[in-house]
Amino acid sequence: MIRKTLSVSAFAMLFGISTLSYASTTPVISGDMKVQSITSLTDQESHVVSMAAAAFLKHVEKAKLALQKNDRKTGRENIHQALKLIAIIQNALPTYKVTTHIRSKQTKYSESEVVKQRNVEVLDDSSMLDLITPMTRAKKVEPNADSDVSVYERTTVTLDSASAGQLIKQANKAEKANDTKAAIRDLATLETDAVSLVSDEVPLPLISAIENLQLAQGEMTNKDYKDALQTLKVASIDLKSYEKLTGDKYGKDVRKTTEKIDNLVSKADTDKDIRSMDRLMENAHNDIATWMSKANGWLHHLN
Repeated sequence: MIRKTLSVSAFAMLFGISTLSYASTTPVISGDMKVQSITSLTDQESHVVSMAAAAFLKHVEKAKLALQKNDRKTGRENIHQALKLIAIIQNALPTYKVTTHIRSKQTKYSESEVVKQRNVEVLDDSSMLDLITPMTRAKKVEPNADSDVSVYERTTVTLDSASAGQLIKQANKAEKANDTKAAIRDLATLETDAVSLVSDEVPLPLISAIENLQLAQGEMTNKDYKDALQTLKVASIDLKSYEKLTGDKYGKDVRKTTEKIDNLVSKADTDKDIRSMDRLMENAHNDIATWMSKANGWLHHLN
């Protein structure tokens, strides 16, 4: 069993609550909250939960569209699939022990309870935005014109698993009762009330590096080794720019990856034998896939 202690602010972000603190020389009231992890997920497990959330929303949308066309069979099938997925998500999400103490001069309050994380980020998939209703898409905040040019606003989709679970069960109950209108209404409410769009800032050099690594990989597949070499040079420049922005968080790992790219480029540049250079680049195909995977990992864990 893995046990960790979370800060109150981190706990608030997971569970969608706000925290306030006031400073006073003679406090009228004081308190503290301790959050201890009971279960947690590995990166791979978190990725699978995000996949399940994406699949859940796709089935919700399919069910809604089918019922709107009076195709109850397809609607029912997709609701049942969504029910399976939300059960998987809710069973997998981490649990925490939350202990709260609040004190005043007159009395004291203490409570300890076990709670389950409810919010889950949907797998980063641009096609998901097309499945969310216009009302939800309207929640997206437009980038500020005065924002830092080294970053761009990325919008991620977050699912409230508790609210989604309740609403999909309501839709299932309504469909069984032959109340198609109520089922459609519950599904539409799920897409708006249980789904939120969260904007965060992503360093542009990292996005550019990923795109260039993807391009280089495609050029390698087509045996366009000279073009791939030039593209890798640009990717290296991008990663060096990202290293300056990321600081200590991923700086060392970014630097190591950049050095490996530069080492490959240097060897290829100094190899005058075309066949030898081609073999060198061909053997580096898996290395490029690894570098791209690392860059995507940094992007995925920016938050």
